Amino acid sequence: MLNISNSSERNKGILFAALTALVWGFLALKLKLALQFIDPFSLVWVRFFFAFIMLVLWMRSLKKKVTLRVKPLKWIIPCSLGLGLNYLGFLKGVELAGPVTAQVIIQVGPLLLSLAGVILFKEKISPKQVLGLLFLIPGFYLFYDEKIQQASTFDIYNRGSLFVLLGAISWAIYGIFQKKLVKNNGPENINLFIFAFCSCLYLPITDFAKILNLSFMPMLLMILLGLNTLLAYSFVGEALKRIEANLVGVIITLNPLITVITVLTLETLGIGSFGPENLSIKALIGILSFISGAIIFVYFGIPNKALPINEQAHKKTKN
Repeated sequence: MLNISNSSERNKGILFAALTALVWGFLALKLKLALQFIDPFSLVWVRFFFAFIMLVLWMRSLKKKVTLRVKPLKWIIPCSLGLGLNYLGFLKGVELAGPVTAQVIIQVGPLLLSLAGVILFKEKISPKQVLGLLFLIPGFYLFYDEKIQQASTFDIYNRGSLFVLLGAISWAIYGIFQKKLVKNNGPENINLFIFAFCSCLYLPITDFAKILNLSFMPMLLMILLGLNTLLAYSFVGEALKRIEANLVGVIITLNPLITVITVLTLETLGIGSFGPENLSIKALIGILSFISGAIIFVYFGIPNKALPINEQAHKKTKN
């Protein structure tokens, strides 16, 4: 029987995973709004820079050592480049194809990471994962086929979709090297290095004149986007400490539904427009099928015996 403390930790893990999904679910909408005031390259720099500053302040408040020393460099550099390109690819996708399309296609990232596990880490695809693909692939086809027919400019929509796909591939690269790095480095130190590296990476192409001339509300939005970066990766780290990675993946994969519901609600109320987001019944069925397939694929991609840290410790103590 699970004791109260373990039950409490598990509930916290589920809560942290849900908060991650919530933060990422609203991200595309905030990015779409921010693009009205600033170009994509400058916006990516703002997100990384503010996240870096906030993480430094947070670590200092907890009296943790602030260091950019992460080893080995041959892993942290491609890891940082992966996340840096992921941010830009996703943002350009939001700009050209719309928030819903971007949120759906970006889910390819975790799927590619699972496939990389099969190729690089000799993991196996289970029959249940194959079932997930049977939902996922037709669902994506239904969604994309409907959206491409609705798009006013095919080339722009396709280009936006390709940018998101690039972002998904980049995220999978980030995930592969992150998986290697966490064995010998703390997640906060890894994030600190990545945020600093990507801030420097986008520094030469950032329009500081435009940033400094932002009024109060747009600047507040930029700060919130930086906070979004810090919170999302902090929440997911806390969730992984407490519950199984596959359960975290399932909860996070639900974030496109938050985006879809929000867009439909706002457009029904006549509050703003978020681009080519006319969601027909066919597109909605495609989204639900795709997400269902992604959930099945992610959930059965990691053995349940891979317990979170606190349950492993409890098991050792019990034995």
